Amino acid sequence: MRILKGTLVGILSGALGLGLGGCLQPGGEPPVASFTFSPLGGEAPLLISFDASASHDPDGRVVEYHWDFGDGTLDEGIAVQHRFTEEGTYKVVLTVFDDSGLSGRTAAEITVGVSYPLDVLDWEMGETPWGIEVTGRVRNIGQRPISIGRVAVRFYSPTGDLIGEVSTLLYDISPGEERDFGLNSPLRPHQIDEDLTEIYTEVLHADIPRG
Repeated sequence: MRILKGTLVGILSGALGLGLGGCLQPGGEPPVASFTFSPLGGEAPLLISFDASASHDPDGRVVEYHWDFGDGTLDEGIAVQHRFTEEGTYKVVLTVFDDSGLSGRTAAEITVGVSYPLDVLDWEMGETPWGIEVTGRVRNIGQRPISIGRVAVRFYSPTGDLIGEVSTLLYDISPGEERDFGLNSPLRPHQIDEDLTEIYTEVLHADIPRG
């Protein structure tokens, strides 16, 4: 069983793409391109949803949405999904066209590299008599203690459907501290696509009231 390793975190200004603007052309004003995406971070491979519904046209309507994900993949539509599978920095570009043929463009940079503040250093999957076991190691790379850290793994079928998620909790992780984790799923290896399996982390800091 090969080791799957990778990290992903969205580096952006807010949740919006960095505006590149459209070129003013004869015949009216160009449309304004804008998009959000989520999740903003996680481990590779990671499926990200992009939403360009905030794009608008001052004197008409937006009729086309073209995406360039920076990894050689293109798509079209007001709302799309894309899975990043390799480490690196990707410039995601959205180009919109209005009903007059004018265009506007915006972009955001997504860096595959770390999950902040609870980074997954490495992880691997193995088969057990009861299903699938996932083991690995995380580190608190932030400056604040983590009261509760959650490590979760999502499994997808060979057709790309989400078929299961398992998670485990880690408690009281100091800055710089590393912890091992392990979790189990009743799914069998033949039921999943290993290349689509996702891992992500969530945290609750010790200095934030729990409710």
